[in-house]
Amino acid sequence: GGTHALNISSDQSATFAGTASIKYGLTIDPSGTNTRLLQITNTETGNFNEMVNVLAPNASNDIHTAGIYFGRARSADELGHITFIPSASSSQSQIALGIWSRNDLLKLRGDGLATFTGKITAPSLEVTTNDMILDSDTHANFQIDRGSTSHHSGILFYTAGALKWRITQQEGDNILKILGNSDAEVLRFTGSNAKFAGSITIGSSNSAFFTGGNLNIDGGQLYVDSNTHKVGIGCTDPD
Repeated sequence: GGTHALNISSDQSATFAGTASIKYGLTIDPSGTNTRLLQITNTETGNFNEMVNVLAPNASNDIHTAGIYFGRARSADELGHITFIPSASSSQSQIALGIWSRNDLLKLRGDGLATFTGKITAPSLEVTTNDMILDSDTHANFQIDRGSTSHHSGILFYTAGALKWRITQQEGDNILKILGNSDAEVLRFTGSNAKFAGSITIGSSNSAFFTGGNLNIDGGQLYVDSNTHKVGIGCTDPD
């Protein structure tokens, strides 16, 4: 009159009434089938339903412990894994994603920090917090790589969704522009030369302006020769 602990059907399926404990491991042999090998169904509708627990209660801190491994073979570059790295500080514990021989391609830490070992490639990337920080123990660079000089590359500045300024390469590799919100060119760098579209204001009445070479304003309307210290008005070769 008791409950059946195990039912074995003629279709070779087995049903446990309670928990099944396996001490030394479980091997599932697909024998060439392409159907699902393991299915876990949970009819609960609450939050955080624990479908599978992989626990290593005796694991030390700061090592890869409980993990799930999947792939084609237990060899280099043939097996992916998701592992847990405990820490003495709970906020520093991590989940690591990797490939056998290429561990820790991505680490997700309890305090929200994500660490990638390589590049991040995405059609678009949006940062919804106040700051995007590039932090390195050595060099830190922000790289923008356009496909060719037929394409644009740049940094765009918005206020409340409206474009206001841009620093951009829109032409040859030796040209860099600063544009206003109406696409008006404010400053152009061509090689080692710079051209302002408007006026240049230098500080207050006591400020000074220094140049290491000749000064040519408005195509020779005012010209200062740095070698002879002569000033020309309307010419570039003052006597």
